[in-house]
Amino acid sequence: MVELLESRLLERALGGADGDARLAELAGEVADRKKDPFTAVNEILKKSGLGRVAEEKRWRQRRRVN
Repeated sequence: MVELLESRLLERALGGADGDARLAELAGEVADRKKDPFTAVNEILKKSGLGRVAEEKRWRQRRRVN
């Protein structure tokens, strides 16, 4: 069930002609530490209409502590 949900969400979030290219671009920005992973995911979700990731604030707080 989780794999099916993951597959459907990825299809919706990355659907469209530029989905794979945008994912590759964002992955590169995350790898280069130009963008944090939650911001990258939020951009994908926002463009797809799926909203924001709830854990972003918590992740940023943990990052400041470490």
